Amino acid sequence: MSVRDFFEDLPNRFDSILSTIRPQLDEIFRRWLQRPLSESLWDDLELTRFIVVDPSVRPPEWNMQFELTYNEGDEEDEEGEYLEITVSLVGDSPQVAIVQLDTE
Repeated sequence: MSVRDFFEDLPNRFDSILSTIRPQLDEIFRRWLQRPLSESLWDDLELTRFIVVDPSVRPPEWNMQFELTYNEGDEEDEEGEYLEITVSLVGDSPQVAIVQLDTE
């Protein structure tokens, strides 16, 4: 399967891939936010991008990146804080999840 075919077929495998990375996302929520990931992960997370690390590698190495705003700030201080979560995958297999804390 070519890299192009791999990514063109991604919508057909998307739910399955989310199921495989869900335990990592849940662990991040428990560690950083002291609560579990919601049953519907879209209640908590926004998928911000897919990143192809090296299109020549087979199976493809790629990342899924999510963001979560967890502290909206207040009316006087409009800045909030958010977590950026990057899950690395090889093919459809999750590898490591990296968390970055940012302020807006």
